[in-house]
Amino acid sequence: MGAVYCGGQAGDQGTRALVNNLYGGSFTDPEHSYYTINTPENIEALQLLYDLEGIDFAPDMTGADEVKRFSSGDLAMTFCWNVAREINETLVNPDLNFDVFPMAFPSPTGVPVLEGGIWGFGIFDNGDAARIEAAKTFVDFMTGTDSQYAKTVLSTTYWPVRPMEDLYVNDRLMTEYGTFTQYMSDYHQITPGWTEARTAWWKMLQEIGSGGDIEAAAKAFDDTANESAGHIQTE
Repeated sequence: MGAVYCGGQAGDQGTRALVNNLYGGSFTDPEHSYYTINTPENIEALQLLYDLEGIDFAPDMTGADEVKRFSSGDLAMTFCWNVAREINETLVNPDLNFDVFPMAFPSPTGVPVLEGGIWGFGIFDNGDAARIEAAKTFVDFMTGTDSQYAKTVLSTTYWPVRPMEDLYVNDRLMTEYGTFTQYMSDYHQITPGWTEARTAWWKMLQEIGSGGDIEAAAKAFDDTANESAGHIQTE
């Protein structure tokens, strides 16, 4: 059994990736200017999750609650998970007595789209080669020598912002999770109205989980998110 948690925005990247990948939907348009949840693909995915007996559509469950239920063995799958979660849960919960098998979300294209955050430095291709090169130089300067930077990255249990291919070469867990970085999407935190859209997302899921009309809830999300992004939706 799995759970669609929506008691708050923490871990919302998991439920978005789940919905968007099931039938090949998307969260935004290709230019990351409009939000596009109100589409047949996403409506079908939301309906499927609501109807499935093996999915608990839980309006009051937070991402942290979902992780606790998974770690205790109450849930067979978790959507609010990453390598840091596995490391932390193993350290704080020595009774975690089962193996975790990380998997990409199912996708009709065979190429899942996962949501990745820009937690530190980000370099964007704006078509200006000189500015891109200058940004790379700045990142190299700010992150220090390879040995200094390697220690910093290792302490975070995440991946570096510049090429360091041998950093986790002897770490089975990080190597396994590292295979998913190739699927990371680029809309996170760069689409206008992002803060309001995150709030609208979990409120939409709550509405659906409470028995609300799915198409109406998806339309309300698009209207709210796109208005916050500076667009006025019209019929």
